[in-house]
Amino acid sequence: MKLSADDLEEIEAAVPKGAVRGDRYPAAFMASLGVGN
Repeated sequence: MKLSADDLEEIEAAVPKGAVRGDRYPAAFMASLGVGN
């Protein structure tokens, strides 16, 4: 898939860099994996 500059601008406007944060799974599960908090 190739994205144009316009596509990338639209994606960046919808979801700015750094907007998504946090663990992938709940903290208790992350602890059982030995990662996270």
